[in-house]
Amino acid sequence: MCSSIIDEVTGKETKLENTVIMGNTPYDEIPDKTYTVIDGYIAKDLMDYLNENKIMYSSKFDFDAKKVTLTYREQDKDLFLGLIAEIKSSINAYLKSLDEVAKESTAEQQEEVQVDETDKPVKQPAEEQPYILPDAVKADMPDNTVSIEERNEYGYTDNIMLPLNADAALDLFNKNLPVYMLYEDNTESIVETAEDISSTDVLFGIEADVWEKYINSPAYKKKEEKSEEKPVEQPQAQEELIKGIPKSIVIKAFQLGTGYAHGKFRVEDLYKNKVPKKTRMELLKKEFGIGGSHYPTDTVGDIAGFDHMGKNFVIEWVAESGKVKGELTWSDADKILQELVDTDTYISEKERQEYDRYNFVREKMKLLDEGDIITINGKNYI
Repeated sequence: MCSSIIDEVTGKETKLENTVIMGNTPYDEIPDKTYTVIDGYIAKDLMDYLNENKIMYSSKFDFDAKKVTLTYREQDKDLFLGLIAEIKSSINAYLKSLDEVAKESTAEQQEEVQVDETDKPVKQPAEEQPYILPDAVKADMPDNTVSIEERNEYGYTDNIMLPLNADAALDLFNKNLPVYMLYEDNTESIVETAEDISSTDVLFGIEADVWEKYINSPAYKKKEEKSEEKPVEQPQAQEELIKGIPKSIVIKAFQLGTGYAHGKFRVEDLYKNKVPKKTRMELLKKEFGIGGSHYPTDTVGDIAGFDHMGKNFVIEWVAESGKVKGELTWSDADKILQELVDTDTYISEKERQEYDRYNFVREKMKLLDEGDIITINGKNYI
């Protein structure tokens, strides 16, 4: 269905109905380019020489015209023209010698008894059998987002061509596999550039035999093996400890507050207003006072107790092994409170909303005279 040619340097097989692009350098990468059209019969010898000597060129074969268009650097023009003339002369001399041998052979054959061709049975052409996809290809199609049935409904029914969407086509094209544009009239043409894929609203395809060779190649198998490897489990990072207490537990404990109404806002002000440390520590001790709280819980990670009965803070929490206690100094408390205020994680959004509502009501109450009535959220205050 498609003509094909193999680049003997790269081993890449390229297929096309009427033309084939090949060479040792992409067309767009040849600087100051010029071109020459030559007869197809001298192309192989010339290209062998160019590849062997690493001379930059790109070529396009036109099978209908039996011509080859060579593109190369302008500075190599004299070299190319000289090589073309030399190879053509050599081939013509060889063909002439073959012609002489052929004439002698024909004269000898004319003396032999001729067989009556009319007595030979007419050989009927074999009926072309539909292509059947190999099981390996059926099990590992190049693009599972488009089916053979969808390709047939689209208008392209040659079973050797496996359908592709644009993303899969671009991926295979970048792997140097021959990809085709499929048309609704059951014809196809080869993709020559990535722009052909992005700028064309058609179905794409790759030939089944090419795909089968690729999935059996070492490169593909290595990729499959790598994808099947189980990810190595990374050890969990050890949580930071403060005096043996997990930092997350310390943060939870101090986020509980001081034990007094709106105490967290007064603590926050100490850090936001840059109160000197010595003064700040004295005010913190007054704000927390002497007391504590205990919580009935057996949930791992919960705070079970938070006491500030003297010079140290005592935190009790539920660990995997049960309830555990740890102690922090006032200096430890100062550091963690500074961090919570700086990262705006000490006071929750809900707590701020409630505090704002409290301040609003308090300010309104200041405006009341004896006997006045104020209504807030449907409630009357005297």
